[in-house]
Amino acid sequence: HSAEELRVWVLGFGFWGSAVYVALYIVRPLLLIPSLVFNLAAGILFPPLVGMLCIMLGGLGSAGLLFGMSKSGLGETLLENWGGKWGARLSRYLADREKGFRRLLLVRLVPIFGYDPVSIIAGCTQLRFKTFAGATLLGMVPGAAAYSVLGEAVTTGQGWTGTLVIIFLA
Repeated sequence: HSAEELRVWVLGFGFWGSAVYVALYIVRPLLLIPSLVFNLAAGILFPPLVGMLCIMLGGLGSAGLLFGMSKSGLGETLLENWGGKWGARLSRYLADREKGFRRLLLVRLVPIFGYDPVSIIAGCTQLRFKTFAGATLLGMVPGAAAYSVLGEAVTTGQGWTGTLVIIFLA
C-alpha cells in the first residue's frame, strides 16, 4: 500500500532482502531493466547506508558482468554494429593504459554516458579488470549516495530542502 510498507517487508528478510536485491541488480543487464529502476528501488527499500552499499555492490557486479562479456568477444560485435562514432571515440579515449583509471573515472562521474555502454566499451579496450573496477566503484559513490538519500526522503517523508542540498552536493 505504501513505500514504507514495502520497505518494512523487504527489511523483514534481513540480509537476504539485500542479497536478493544485489543478485538481481547484477543480472539486470540481461533482463534489459535500466539501472535507474534499481537505484531508485534501493533508496526506497533500504536505509541510506545499506541502500548505498547495495547500489554499489550490484552496480559493480552488473558492470563487471558486461565488462567480462565484452572481453569474451561480444563487446566487439556490439561496438562495431551499434557503437557509432561515439562508441569509437570513447573506445579510443579509454584505451590508454596509463591514463585508463583517470579517464574511466571521469566518464563514470559525468552523467552523460550510460553505465552499461561504458562497461561494454571498456571491456573492448586493454583496461585491466582491477583498474575498471576501481574507477567504476569510485565513480558510483556520488550517485549511490544521492539515490539513497532521495529514497529515504521519499519513504520517510523528510523535508525536501535538505534532501535536495545533499543530492546537489553529491
